[in-house]
Amino acid sequence: MKKALIMLLCLLAALCLAVPALGEGVSRTVSVSGSSNISLAADTATLRIGVSTVRDTVAEAQSENNEIMQRVIAAILGQNVAQEDVVTSDFSVYTERDYSDASAPVRYHVDNTLYVTVRALDTVGDVIDAATAAGANQMYGLTFSSSGETAAYEKALRRAYEDAAAKAALLAEAAGQTLGEVVSINASNSYGGDYGIANTYAMDARSAKTAIVSGDVTVSASVTVVFAIK
Repeated sequence: MKKALIMLLCLLAALCLAVPALGEGVSRTVSVSGSSNISLAADTATLRIGVSTVRDTVAEAQSENNEIMQRVIAAILGQNVAQEDVVTSDFSVYTERDYSDASAPVRYHVDNTLYVTVRALDTVGDVIDAATAAGANQMYGLTFSSSGETAAYEKALRRAYEDAAAKAALLAEAAGQTLGEVVSINASNSYGGDYGIANTYAMDARSAKTAIVSGDVTVSASVTVVFAIK
């Protein structure tokens, strides 16, 4: 009995010594998020222009599609679009069946789509009009971008970190603590987004041209930073 009591007292003493040590080893941190947005004037437009044909045979559909597409490409290049800025983005062949009528003939679709980059924004409407006049019957995916997006994103990342650091310093001060070193940083890995209305082309109501409104590109960055506090 006496031996068991002595062992119990030793265990209690060890625990008493261990508690302060455990307390000293607990790391204290503050986690904050920071963000930044930078607006750039768009200087490039991209769009998808396509030709879709439907005929009774694949050969007929493909032949007609190819003929029209050649005219469309020539029309686009005629608007001072560089050859390397006109590339095929999609080509597909599929059938059309009337399942309610077993005797109905099968029809064949051929779709050919171009990915076109226009570097002179004041000609976007002209490119669309020229392609349509040449026979293009699919037009979608018009987006604006800026050649300065990469540099802007790097700048936005720095500003996002500064935003996070300022918040962390304020929180540490409010808690009566001192901000320590950075423990970890997690940054978003994408950028680009909203478009404002910065420039307008071909908006004359008397003009038959396609009206195109270009936009500002908003580059966004966000980070989450964990700081030690002491």
